[in-house]
Amino acid sequence: MTRSAFRRLPLALLLGLGACAAPLETHYRELGNLLSSTNRMRVDHDPADAPVTRDGLVEDFTRVVFFTEHGTDAEGRPADHLPIALQRWPGPVTLNVTHGDSTSPDQRATDLEQIRAFAARLSRISGVPITVSRVDRPGAPRRGEMRVYFADREERTWLADWMVEGGVRPTARTVEALRADPPPQICFVSPGSDGQDNITRALVVINTETRDLMRLACIHEELTQAMGLYNDDDAVRPSIFNDDQEFALLTRHDELLLAMLYDPALTPGMTAAEARPLLPAAADRALALPRQPDPGS
Repeated sequence: MTRSAFRRLPLALLLGLGACAAPLETHYRELGNLLSSTNRMRVDHDPADAPVTRDGLVEDFTRVVFFTEHGTDAEGRPADHLPIALQRWPGPVTLNVTHGDSTSPDQRATDLEQIRAFAARLSRISGVPITVSRVDRPGAPRRGEMRVYFADREERTWLADWMVEGGVRPTARTVEALRADPPPQICFVSPGSDGQDNITRALVVINTETRDLMRLACIHEELTQAMGLYNDDDAVRPSIFNDDQEFALLTRHDELLLAMLYDPALTPGMTAAEARPLLPAAADRALALPRQPDPGS
């Protein structure tokens, strides 16, 4: 069973920025400037204007974990915000990073450094061991692997063709996202699970035309969604799992949701109704954990 979750920024706004012939990198930079100028893409880790409470965590956990932002219905048709069972990784994860030729050596080094640091943070919170490596050759994610690709337009198209022709059997949404020009999303994750709702693999694609904070925001959201926090919901705050883009980077609220997801009292395959009685205690345990250091301090 495969599900897809896409980080979307306003495409109509994106296409209206700058000159029509401007490179995608220019559009992304102008969009980032616009979002920042309207008090979005914030980097607060624990914002004072959005206090975290146990009851709020319970509600937000239900919204983020038990729905998928994009998926397919029983007939295989694309559908959004479908109810799902709890999914998470059952064991260690190998995170392999692959860059296309369009990425400079300096940017590759920066990406790898940021991914290593963020993967270590996800591992501390979830308890899941995550090993990060650089892999030059393309490949479909294997069992226990999260594969992160940085690719430009030509490389995304090539990747889609390679996956289809190579028998990887990507979802139709994944192929559409890779081939679209201009792309409707800046980055996306397509996770896969087994029949017991254990996450077994995940594909993350980040458009290499991104830079700076927008690129780092993609790393934060897509890698965290690949851990099992699939859905975006306008009611979830303060969080990156909200399409209004108010927050760019993982917040303390989001860290607590991830800690709850990997709480031993919860198990893969649980429905929202089955997990609901256990969530207040799981939220209490998450809140009682030692605070993660503020990444911005």
